[in-house]
Amino acid sequence: MRRALLPALALFVVALSPASHAEPGAVQRVTPFTPYETPQLRVQIGDGRYIHVVCMGRGSPTVILSAGADGWSADWLRVQPEIAKTTKVCAWDRAGHGFSSGSPEAQDILHTVADLERALVGAGLTGPLVMVAHSLGAFETLLFADSHPDQVAGMVMVDPSTPDQEEQLARAAPAL
Repeated sequence: MRRALLPALALFVVALSPASHAEPGAVQRVTPFTPYETPQLRVQIGDGRYIHVVCMGRGSPTVILSAGADGWSADWLRVQPEIAKTTKVCAWDRAGHGFSSGSPEAQDILHTVADLERALVGAGLTGPLVMVAHSLGAFETLLFADSHPDQVAGMVMVDPSTPDQEEQLARAAPAL
């Protein structure tokens, strides 16, 4: 349910913004959220499905940003423009998040990585890649890097989830 509300919320924010009601030719206000207000690049990945990708900047390697659980490309709105000053950087929305279409497939790590692989190929992003992930995105990033070592030049993990983190937390803080 939350995933379905994100695009609606984004459209609501756009509808209320002064720029959406501007006269033709008027100067529109640009905010850090502006690149994420509308779909940028919707890559068809088959069966009428799309993965949304937001790219900025130029150069190599290309940095690929993966958000944490229930996150989307806009989670990187403070980071992506800064990286774009020195190289190309793309953030993507998992199926059912942001401006990506939903999926009839289970949203487990195998399916989200397959979606990422098809989206990168469809967008012409073949490498070298620096994969950056937050939280749950670490699982996708690690599996992608293991499957495509020839394309991945490096990885950055931001507070990554780990396969046994629930057990580690239970041992470290049983009351939680």
